[in-house]
Amino acid sequence: MRNPNNDLNDDRMENDMCESQGYLEPFKKTFIPVTSAAQWIAIEEQLKGLFPSLTFSVDGHVISVRKHQKKENSYGLYVYIDGKINPEKCFLSKGKVDFDPIVKLVWRRCEKRLFSKAKVDLEFAQMKGSKKYKEGLRKEIGLDKTMVTYRYDFSTASSLVRQFRKIDGILVEC
Repeated sequence: MRNPNNDLNDDRMENDMCESQGYLEPFKKTFIPVTSAAQWIAIEEQLKGLFPSLTFSVDGHVISVRKHQKKENSYGLYVYIDGKINPEKCFLSKGKVDFDPIVKLVWRRCEKRLFSKAKVDLEFAQMKGSKKYKEGLRKEIGLDKTMVTYRYDFSTASSLVRQFRKIDGILVEC
């Protein structure tokens, strides 16, 4: 009977031998900094293709961009952080400890009002009282608050490139 631990060690030795002889050299990822406008134009053109796949590196994280079908006839560019999309990391709240700061850099920021402005204005128009009282009440209840979320999908290549251009020290796989 074979011992699976020995198989694992054999595989490791085989990989070490391949690395020492340079066989795995072509499979290592090399990243170059994106500095010029021409590079960003080339990246945008590549992302506009039918099924593009690009890999970036930001602060030690590997960022993968792939085009996927969102609906029947629409496609979107999905941004993976270290090969995953974690939906629980997309909500930013004050008490949340596990919010990853890389999400702010590479995902799209979305704001949504908690209460519809039209409905709130209609209710306050029907309410009796002074304007100062209504404004104070509105702030006290928090009717003007917005919820901030981060989305992992971009609808166009130009919007993704606009956001990624703002990141300092971004590297692209060549």
